[in-house]
Amino acid sequence: MAELEYKTAELRRPLGWISTLLTTVLIANSITIYLQNHSLDGLFREPILIAILILWISSSLIYLSWRKIDWLFWRLLWRIRFRNPAIGILAENNLRPIGSKYGPNAWKRAFTDIDYETNEISVRDSFKKCRMVINPYGEGYPEENIVTLRSFSKFCNFVYNGGIFVSIGGYPFFWAFDLGSGERICAGKPFSEGYSGIINSNNPTNIVFTKVIDRSKVSLYEDAILWKKFHLMTNWGDSCKVKIHQEDKDQELVGDLIGLIGTHEVEQFRAPVSPVPGCRPILRAKLDAYGEIYPLLAIEYGRGYFIIGGMNLEKVGEAETSFKFCKEAIRGLINGIRNGTIPPHDSRINSEISSN
Repeated sequence: MAELEYKTAELRRPLGWISTLLTTVLIANSITIYLQNHSLDGLFREPILIAILILWISSSLIYLSWRKIDWLFWRLLWRIRFRNPAIGILAENNLRPIGSKYGPNAWKRAFTDIDYETNEISVRDSFKKCRMVINPYGEGYPEENIVTLRSFSKFCNFVYNGGIFVSIGGYPFFWAFDLGSGERICAGKPFSEGYSGIINSNNPTNIVFTKVIDRSKVSLYEDAILWKKFHLMTNWGDSCKVKIHQEDKDQELVGDLIGLIGTHEVEQFRAPVSPVPGCRPILRAKLDAYGEIYPLLAIEYGRGYFIIGGMNLEKVGEAETSFKFCKEAIRGLINGIRNGTIPPHDSRINSEISSN
């Protein structure tokens, strides 16, 4: 995928063109005056040239300081964008979630009691009016082009420019629903597959073959989107109940979810494991085999967030609790942005400003 840039960079390019044009005009007029008078004494007595010079200096300064100016404007725009946020829920025909019983309709109903504008959208639609996009397909997601990962690139561009993308339920982005063929395709490199056979002693010609997966030949994380893009790994295996907790800095992002929901347990399912570079944990837990895990976390990407959750949204009796945590985390994040308690982030701009 090509390196991303902020959409506001589109405004910076014309300034560069204007500065170049004004530079050319200034040089041409200066040469003309010099040839006419054999002197530059009258150069700054020309009102037009003075106006051009002022425009040139102004446009050049804005162009050179664009990132800092853009960052100042973004600090104001960040809160305004989430005053009345529009939430888009991905909904494609004939797609069923993987590892989740909550499809597009369920996610839409979850926000009917909140003052958010919620609409079902296609991955082919523009995300321009959305402030948040929810992928309700668990471990899968709809993909327009599995070769170029066009849809996933669209998600990244949306988040990079200040959007929030939510994907809950197992290993995020592991399966891609190819919209062209209608098939479910592994978005990373699949496991090596083989077969084992059992011979019936009473009937030696009747051999029953069973497909097996050889995990030793290829890593689960090799070439998977979550690892390639964010350097995140998840635990592997069946879901299990874990005791969760939040640190103070986790509550700063979404609030006290445990106190709000009233339970210290969730059913984790392929939750990300430590380390989690560039992430802000929302819920924490521990597994003996993996150490600290994160059933719910936020990935700071560009100016927005990917919210991913390794929680079971399918198991009867446990999925409901996991879904409540997801819903309240989304509500807490949006309210925090509205109230100004969650400041805008932009690691690239921040590092440049702090170094000056």
